[in-house]
Amino acid sequence: EYNDDDDVMGAYDWKERIKQETRISVEEDYKDKLESARNDGISEGIAEGAHNKAIETAKEMIKDKMPIDKITKFTKLDKRVIEKLSKDL
Repeated sequence: EYNDDDDVMGAYDWKERIKQETRISVEEDYKDKLESARNDGISEGIAEGAHNKAIETAKEMIKDKMPIDKITKFTKLDKRVIEKLSKDL
């Protein structure tokens, strides 16, 4: 037997299902963005650490009076950066 309550309950269930699916989608999107931001931060930190290490290595090489072309070869730093470091030491 059919009654109007069945339509109301069906519409309610449908709306609740849409809300739940939307909530899940939003949560998954948030988690994806959070993970992506975390990975970006890790990558930036690694790159910054490598750059800082190259700077420190270049400073030691400058102190040991190594030629600039050797310093650029081993540190991969730009010649101008090494020249500036030389002046600052």
